[in-house]
Amino acid sequence: MLGPGGAFDLFVAVSEVSCVEVLAVIQSYSDCECDVETMLLVAAHLERCCGCCEELEGLRWLKAAVRRCSGAPESRLWH
Repeated sequence: MLGPGGAFDLFVAVSEVSCVEVLAVIQSYSDCECDVETMLLVAAHLERCCGCCEELEGLRWLKAAVRRCSGAPESRLWH
């Protein structure tokens, strides 16, 4: 039986994550600093949103460039 908090509700919540919500946490997401639920919601959004995915790639590129300039090690990727 699906009801409040059931699997169907989770599916609806995943499909309703907006670009504004994703972009608000994308820096934390790229550093794997979000809680598991947020990481999964953002990952699901990124699978269907080219704009946010491009923003993430740009952020990763920038962070990697800064690390290369400072000699810091690369961070692990999540996506």
